[in-house]
Amino acid sequence: AISSAVIIAETDVGGRITDANDLFCQISGYSRAELIGNNHRIVDSGYHPRSFWIEMWRTVSRGQIWRAEVCNRAKCGRLYWVDTTIVPLRDAENRIASHLAIRADITARKAAESALALSERKARAVLDHSRQFVGLLDTNGNLLDANLTALKFAGVSTESVLGLPFAESPWWSHDARQQAELRDGIRRAANGESI
Repeated sequence: AISSAVIIAETDVGGRITDANDLFCQISGYSRAELIGNNHRIVDSGYHPRSFWIEMWRTVSRGQIWRAEVCNRAKCGRLYWVDTTIVPLRDAENRIASHLAIRADITARKAAESALALSERKARAVLDHSRQFVGLLDTNGNLLDANLTALKFAGVSTESVLGLPFAESPWWSHDARQQAELRDGIRRAANGESI
């Protein structure tokens, strides 16, 4: 049941693959015969720095469990992501005899995260280059975000105004009557009115 749900490979203490389940063969595009006897460099995408792999090897060599999200490359060249846990397995004398790598395919999640990050960067670029003052408030009227145009006009940094009640921010602090109108407008907007 586990083998049909997760990608599994076992390696010897030198890192050579000694067993690979069907899901590993399927996601990597390599046959079991191509995988066995090789090390995991066969699926290395080049995405991670050498220090990433050095830390992994140090961790498992000390008998500790290592976990990370790993970008691999299939035989066809396609990149895929796996949430990886490597567990050192010990023999009867308590020496590390092999390592078990258990992976879950997270390629779709990583693609969604990447798409969301790109969408956020695009939205931020549009907001920051708008000539209008744009701010995002929570339902209590506290400032959650402001665009560059508004920040530059007030001569403030993002950090100095985020979380403050918008009516008490530098854009409104000069006029008590406008502050009161703004507080009322925020209250009405929080109740669903368009102000």
